[in-house]
Amino acid sequence: MIPQVVYTLNGVVQTIAFAPNEFTLLSQQWVRDEIIYKNPFTGDMTRKNRGYYYTATLTFDAIDYSVMDTYRDLFNKSITDLKFYPNKDTAEYYDVDLNDEVDIDDDDVAMVYKNAAIIFRSKKRYDTPLNYPLGYWGDRRTLFAGTRTFAAPIS
Repeated sequence: MIPQVVYTLNGVVQTIAFAPNEFTLLSQQWVRDEIIYKNPFTGDMTRKNRGYYYTATLTFDAIDYSVMDTYRDLFNKSITDLKFYPNKDTAEYYDVDLNDEVDIDDDDVAMVYKNAAIIFRSKKRYDTPLNYPLGYWGDRRTLFAGTRTFAAPIS
């Protein structure tokens, strides 16, 4: 599983594949978008689920400047068509926005990129949480030895 990002910057389509040895963790989740209504007369509260947003977080425990320079273009304001592929081998992608905030403590230059995170959030709201791409541990379609899956009955 190698995540990648495709975007257009200055009219040129560019692709960044995140090497597995550079990031520590890719965590994906579906964040619920809900509205809470409060009845002004009775005080009763009701919730309405409007859908789900896809969120992927790439966490870097420690990263040096040379590696981070390859990701610097992602934070350019002129990029509007950022697409995140959770697995570059599949056709599944999400139109995403990048971090709301870039919080880097610059007290010590050597530690600038310690515990940095790049957060991708889908622009589109989905009605139901979709399946993650194939190949993750615990996926019912993950193949082990041979052609059987762990969900297949043993004959």
